[in-house]
Amino acid sequence: MRKMFFIFLIVFSTIFTSSASLALPGWVVYELKKYPLETYLFYVGRSDGTGTVAFRTATAEAHKRVANHILEKASGIIHYNKDDLEYDMVREHYSAVLEDYCSQRQESPALNLEGFSIRNLSVDMARTDQETYAFAYIKRDKLKSIYAKHAEELQEKIKLRLEIAKDFEENMNIKSAVGTYLRTYPLYESLKEAEIIQIGAEYSTDFRKAFRRMADAATRMSDKLWSHRQVIRHVEELTKEVIVNFNDVCRVVNDQLSQQMSSLSGNVAVHPLIYQDSEMPSPFAEEFTSYFQQELKWTVIDAMRDFENTQYDLHHIDQDLPMRLSPTCWENGDEVTIRAILRDVKTGEFLASAVARYLKSQQREAITYKPRRYEQVQVEKETFKPRYYMTEPVSSDTEKTTPNVLIEHLFSPIGGLEVDVWTGEGRDHVYYTEGDRVKIYARVNQPAYLRLLYTLADQRRTLLIDNYYIDALEVNSAVEIGTFRCVPPLGTEFLVVAARTEKFPAIQTREENGYHLLVDQDAEMAVQSFRGLPRGLQLIPEESSEQQFVDPPQNDEQPTFQQSEAQLMLTIMEK
Repeated sequence: MRKMFFIFLIVFSTIFTSSASLALPGWVVYELKKYPLETYLFYVGRSDGTGTVAFRTATAEAHKRVANHILEKASGIIHYNKDDLEYDMVREHYSAVLEDYCSQRQESPALNLEGFSIRNLSVDMARTDQETYAFAYIKRDKLKSIYAKHAEELQEKIKLRLEIAKDFEENMNIKSAVGTYLRTYPLYESLKEAEIIQIGAEYSTDFRKAFRRMADAATRMSDKLWSHRQVIRHVEELTKEVIVNFNDVCRVVNDQLSQQMSSLSGNVAVHPLIYQDSEMPSPFAEEFTSYFQQELKWTVIDAMRDFENTQYDLHHIDQDLPMRLSPTCWENGDEVTIRAILRDVKTGEFLASAVARYLKSQQREAITYKPRRYEQVQVEKETFKPRYYMTEPVSSDTEKTTPNVLIEHLFSPIGGLEVDVWTGEGRDHVYYTEGDRVKIYARVNQPAYLRLLYTLADQRRTLLIDNYYIDALEVNSAVEIGTFRCVPPLGTEFLVVAARTEKFPAIQTREENGYHLLVDQDAEMAVQSFRGLPRGLQLIPEESSEQQFVDPPQNDEQPTFQQSEAQLMLTIMEK
């Protein structure tokens, strides 16, 4: 029987502030409306205090939020087309770009976007408030143009290297040809990033057409510009690598990375081998990581066990870990693909990329690739996928009053409630071992009540805390919610948090060995109970792929009902 001991450090506020302020004050929202969403892509970052440091912090947050929005949009486009025959191919093709490579440390944006203008709204509007609002903005067409040009430059660099490689081939210098082909790999990843940014810059994109553009880019065929997939196949034909066991896989990956990097010196964080884009380590992840710790010429630091971040810092860079190696395992019928991406943690630059493909039927030993309970975890992840809800008035021709409806948004509206949750080890690709203590942190951008639900490895769902209130004094700050210890049974577990501008209704639970387990064990029923949305309101899904504005309340009017959600996946492994 599993016993997880929750040591919650809870201090409830006894003071309720009726005039809770929105995330963005009215004067900021008024200024933003001069920049139509159809024309501009932007975000406002906020920081306590004034001066250069505060402005830099707010600017970093603004850039990160824009970058995350673009990545979320691209991921949403791919997920929306999950029934398409090319879904798996597109998902794998863009997987390295869509990985929020530095969110584990909550440092820089996952994309370092060019061309943005920055305004200090607090200075521009001659405000005397003790906080800084940084406004990062760009015209959508300008951003598309910048990255269309960047894509053309990358394509020219790729073409040049392909021509050099083909010349080596014609002169029977196969080793140099292979090395030159391999050095196109990071350029291809950068090209994919430029393609994603162009799609993310568009307003209200047609998800099916956007997906088709991504699929076409992944499979483009040209004598001068091969697709990345075409180059990978050609390298395999030239090298004729025989892969019959897992050591062969590691050797091929190591060799490809070595040919792309002029020097393999310095520290690198080697992440566990992840199964596809599930965030779940493949069963042989530990073996893969151990190989690179022993064989690579880097001073390897295992990020899974060596880092604990207790501060919410959007622009802090750990100079001791300048590089990060992120390997993934993709399974498609009898074919297995191992990808390993090496990136600069500070800039996001793709430094090297390795791809090893082989057939399971040709392996000397049977290997389990799919993590335990993979299907159940994916159902849980999708069922509790974060949503944003708010009530809005809807005019009626037949009624004198204006009734409210509940709108479900794809993205948190600008000026709306936002919630974030992370652990002492970060937010994404979080791994612990038996006996570790896990600290939980949360942040909201306006006063709100929090509800936290935890799904254990055995699929039981326990209510960790309900109606935890974060007041105005703790807004935009890291709030330590509590700590728990990891004990068996081990596996992948979920933490979901909902933030609301008013109290949550009661939820039915039963107590068992210290847990407050949800009575509803069916996933769909459980998520409805967890969300506890107001009854009697019509729920209308918002189909727009872009953010909208939330108007601040006038005078003493109460804020509109808002509910925002976040999800966190943790993997608890044996020592």
